[in-house]
Amino acid sequence: MDRVEKRMAFYIVSYDLIKDKDYVRLEKGILSVAFQAKKILFSVWVIESNRTATNLAETLMQHADADDKILVSEVNRESISWINIDKDESKWLETVL
Repeated sequence: MDRVEKRMAFYIVSYDLIKDKDYVRLEKGILSVAFQAKKILFSVWVIESNRTATNLAETLMQHADADDKILVSEVNRESISWINIDKDESKWLETVL
């Protein structure tokens, strides 16, 4: 699958690491596929990428273990809302979305 498949879009990336919990490895993977990225919650990022959600999930699984869970969903300003997100993350979301 070609990695550059579509226009730039923002995605929510959420994950549960089950046994080994190698957050550093997965977070490096997230940063490798994103034009820009921000960790919003403990295991939730918002990233900008020109890949599809499916391609992102499959690529990120290469940085995770077989039992880990990853969810990737496209997001835009009209489809997201937040409460009690830290000030820096909230400002970033308001700026980029």
